[in-house]
Amino acid sequence: MPNLSRVDSSSVGYYTTIPVQATMMDSNVDFFVFDDQILFKIENTIYLLNEEENWFSKSTRKLKSMSTLQDNWNGLGTTSPNATAIKLANDTLNILSEMSFIPSDILPSSEEGIGITFVKEDKYAIIEIYNTGDILAAYSRGSDNPDIWEVSTSQGELSNTISQLISLLDE
Repeated sequence: MPNLSRVDSSSVGYYTTIPVQATMMDSNVDFFVFDDQILFKIENTIYLLNEEENWFSKSTRKLKSMSTLQDNWNGLGTTSPNATAIKLANDTLNILSEMSFIPSDILPSSEEGIGITFVKEDKYAIIEIYNTGDILAAYSRGSDNPDIWEVSTSQGELSNTISQLISLLDE
């Protein structure tokens, strides 16, 4: 069963029904979207899908919206993320999902690509995916100069880089 939190039904207000029903533990389940959150109604109780379970769909929606950005999206003449960067970012999100490692944010980059960021206390990491298909990873702590390294586009090396960033952020 997904990780759910009970929601006070008086706080739900208006919602949009997703035309899907499923059976979960011998209960009918109705799915709803409210305020960009996924809600479940199981019998007469409403639950909110916890954020850890929902980050992937939000991130993939952000990626999809980046495909509609126009060049000069930031007013600095920057080229918008292209199909190459979006595909590699999507591949990276899939690996992050498999590893249960949630990014802090995913943003279009002024360096012409996409940045996937991670912040924990005074530690910062980023996987920068460029429109050229190049990938860089960086890690810094506090005001220290960042360690920066190139990453190949292979699934194995992306996974190894993510594992390395997890270790660095957990130190």
